[in-house]
Amino acid sequence: MREIKFKGLDRNDGKVKEVEKIDFTNKLVLFKKEDGWVDFNNTELMQYTGFNDKNSMEIFEGYICKIDGADVEENDSFIVKMDEFGRYVLARPYMTFPFANVKQNEIEVIGNIYENPELLH
Repeated sequence: MREIKFKGLDRNDGKVKEVEKIDFTNKLVLFKKEDGWVDFNNTELMQYTGFNDKNSMEIFEGYICKIDGADVEENDSFIVKMDEFGRYVLARPYMTFPFANVKQNEIEVIGNIYENPELLH
């Protein structure tokens, strides 16, 4: 069973931060090392996939990754997201790789879609 963890974009300052608590009743998020709660409307939650990259970095939805050894261009980057079947995948507009089909030592996190959109090509 995978560990349930979240990170989130705090739209108030544009930074992705670790989530300490989520209050679903009041629709609020408390980020670690922050003083106050943030409304759901000012956040974008990113769930931990249960996978780590080749550098042991935890991989969250919304991360941008490269895949070594795949049949792709050298500078191709992929977005981590959940597909319509509830599986985490590495996706581009023209191809998708389920995590089950990619070795951990071939995936490298290079950023995220909120703080590093320029990494998408």
